Amino acid sequence: MARGRERLDPEEYEYRFQAKAPATDLPETTMMTIEILHLTEQIQRWLNQQVARHLAAQAEKLAR
Repeated sequence: MARGRERLDPEEYEYRFQAKAPATDLPETTMMTIEILHLTEQIQRWLNQQVARHLAAQAEKLAR
């Protein structure tokens, strides 16, 4: 055995180096991701409209 290395029993090995289980709910996760992206797009569109209105109002004030 190499110096500085400990020998782990199988249970300890499983505990320390347990692999992540694959996502079994992939369709649900994908649908949630799509929904989040859709809502993000809607918020971004609304925010862009608000900024455009504000800039138009500022431009109108400056043009007077």
